[in-house]
Amino acid sequence: MTLYDEIGRNNKVTILLFVIYAILYALVVYFALYIFLESDPGLPVFTISTLILLALFYLIAFTQGANIVLALAGARPLEKKEFPFVYNTVEGLSIAAGIPMPKIYIIDSDTLNAFATGMDTKNSYIALTTGIIKKMNRAELEGVIAHEMSHIKNYDIRLMLAGAVLAMAIAFIADVTLRSLRYSRGGDKKGSGYIIIIGLAFVVLAPIVSTIIRLAISRNREYAADASAAMLTRYPPGLASALTVIKNDYEKNPKELSTNEALKPLFIFEPGKAIVSLLSTHPPVEERIARLKKM
Repeated sequence: MTLYDEIGRNNKVTILLFVIYAILYALVVYFALYIFLESDPGLPVFTISTLILLALFYLIAFTQGANIVLALAGARPLEKKEFPFVYNTVEGLSIAAGIPMPKIYIIDSDTLNAFATGMDTKNSYIALTTGIIKKMNRAELEGVIAHEMSHIKNYDIRLMLAGAVLAMAIAFIADVTLRSLRYSRGGDKKGSGYIIIIGLAFVVLAPIVSTIIRLAISRNREYAADASAAMLTRYPPGLASALTVIKNDYEKNPKELSTNEALKPLFIFEPGKAIVSLLSTHPPVEERIARLKKM
């Protein structure tokens, strides 16, 4: 499989996952309205409610999302004189990628990790731990930065933010709907009872399904970013070696960044392994390394 085939396949999977995600969100809104109104809300009410709720969540996320992420990660702006090679590498790779240079942030931690965030290529950020900067050679660090640069170029930063917004919207609607049942009139329903029962079951399960879809999107975009990074540097072994170093370092000293759980899908490496693969934010690092070695 060529790099272009790998990137193309992952893009198709991402589109399919977002279509499923959008359908899930629409169904949650429909059933929530049905339970509130105790009857079919009708197309106009359903459409307006769906769009207004989503717009409010996106307004908050896209105006403050990156700042919130950087604050939660404990990141600070990089001063060029502190790590000049990092600055020069980001500058060079951004020119090669054909995008504006992202702002660089540093996380003071011995752990080996990195992430990218932002709204688009003009408003983007790359954050690196001091540990990953100090422990990697130039080819490895370039591979890591190229991976994060690829997330920006491929608009993964916006995709992940969009996924997080859908997840928040679904969780919020489900929570409000279930809480509202305390003040309902019990069994006095004007709507069809079986639809309300199905709706309640769906509203309860929707946040779980939402999480599974969001994590699947995250895993898929990691593969795409790996392939794009290999194309950007023209040296797949650099990133493969970097992932090996990160994996080995964690196995010797299994400690994680003390950050919010919501940030885990953003990082290049997920410490530990989920008991169920569907609940993992990243694909197995061994599989990522194996794919890079075949490129």
